[in-house]
Amino acid sequence: MTLEKLKEYRQLKKESEQLRESLEKLVENKDKYILHDTVEMSSRITGVKKLSPVIGHDKHYAITYAKRKRAYNERIRKCNKQILEIDKFIANIEKSEIRQIIELRYVRGLSWRATAMRVYDEPNDKRAIMAIQRLFKNN
Repeated sequence: MTLEKLKEYRQLKKESEQLRESLEKLVENKDKYILHDTVEMSSRITGVKKLSPVIGHDKHYAITYAKRKRAYNERIRKCNKQILEIDKFIANIEKSEIRQIIELRYVRGLSWRATAMRVYDEPNDKRAIMAIQRLFKNN
């Protein structure tokens, strides 16, 4: 794990949520592309003509819809895979102090000062910053 990957955590969460929303809208709007038409039909026996409705999807849209849906699902899967990798990394850190710093700073997005206040009960953020630098220097 690198510090750069850890810094991506919150953005990955946001991206995953945005992709889910886009996928939901895509699915919701699927029925807007149903084609409606009527066809005149006549019976061979009676010769009576009548109009019958015909309903179907635009073939081009159906193909595009399927491709977009797969693409969204693949991007969501990639984001979730990266998120899980970071979560596992955090869970495997032995020191509670470091896990707390990472949770507060990189997962929740608190400032270094706010993180230091929560972990060390003091506003000096240098201690928290140094702890993270040591972690990634040793990895």
